[in-house]
Amino acid sequence: PDFSATLGKLKLAQTLSQGQDFLAARMLYNQIIIRKSHSSPQHIALALKAAANIQVKSEPRDLRNLKAGVDSYEKALEIERKMCDSSIEYESRSSPHTIIIRSLLNSGNIYRKMHDFSSAEKAFNEGVFRLNDLIQRCMGSFSLDQIHRVPVNLVVIFSLFRDLGKLMVSQKMYLQAKENFLKAKLIYDANVDYFSASISLQNSCDHIEKYLLKINRRLAVNIR
Repeated sequence: PDFSATLGKLKLAQTLSQGQDFLAARMLYNQIIIRKSHSSPQHIALALKAAANIQVKSEPRDLRNLKAGVDSYEKALEIERKMCDSSIEYESRSSPHTIIIRSLLNSGNIYRKMHDFSSAEKAFNEGVFRLNDLIQRCMGSFSLDQIHRVPVNLVVIFSLFRDLGKLMVSQKMYLQAKENFLKAKLIYDANVDYFSASISLQNSCDHIEKYLLKINRRLAVNIR
């Protein structure tokens, strides 16, 4: 099938969104979602996630908006799980594994904003499970020096452990938080040349170090 019209709509919606015309962008995304026969599953998933991101960013403290956003992400994830697990070709520079783990990461963070910590943990843990499965297949065991061999973007891997650490802190599960923060920091340190080009990632790693200091102090008090 010729999906050129859908691709045109996706590009236009992205341009409108960048220009802060969120209403017009959402209308285009909704057209793609509704007219399924004119779109590939990947295009529908992209439109669902883009519409969700607009919904969440427009009113980040509105619980109804967050719920609508995460519902859209869940629908996109249904599509992406089928595509990833059946090895369907993606029309994307990102690997299907990067795409689905990033979606799980984003949906987990929306759940975290909603204070639905059990759903957030479930999303993050599925991301970790998929990552560990890839590590087993690509390397046999976890190796920081070889983590670049896994077909998942390094920033996505770093963000997954960082945000899971933040979730554990919010639930006062400090040992688990420390474990995940350390994994994120070790990944950063082992690939510092890759990460150092981004100021925001450098700042993120600095925040992890501050989290670790606070956690260590809290754990030391608990031991006493």
